[in-house]
Amino acid sequence: EHGMDMVITPHTPIKPTPSHGWAKEFVDDMLLRNGREVSLRSRVNIGSDYDPVFDDTDTPVQAAEIKKVTDVAGFLIEKDDKLFWLKSDIAPTTSDLLIDENTDYTVINVQEYKAGELICAYVIQVRA
Repeated sequence: EHGMDMVITPHTPIKPTPSHGWAKEFVDDMLLRNGREVSLRSRVNIGSDYDPVFDDTDTPVQAAEIKKVTDVAGFLIEKDDKLFWLKSDIAPTTSDLLIDENTDYTVINVQEYKAGELICAYVIQVRA
């Protein structure tokens, strides 16, 4: 089973900066070796404000589940909540769903993991 034992107290492409690109490469490599592919499902209105038509779009992203969930920057943690590290290729939002192993999770909280101003990864709290 893939995952990481960590305690964490954190769909727009990100371009690394020369001074902090190594940190993003390190996180990407860590997620590739220790994670698995999940999907972020975003709901986009392809109609008008007066006649909305919603389209669900699934985007694959590399993620690793954090096995020890203790605290998420002051957010309440429920018994079955999970935390995931996500590659920074896609910026998740609290209106997205995380699809993992045929389970849909609601994104409750999104935190950025940064090196300087460069977003290297996201840590998201999800709930089934």
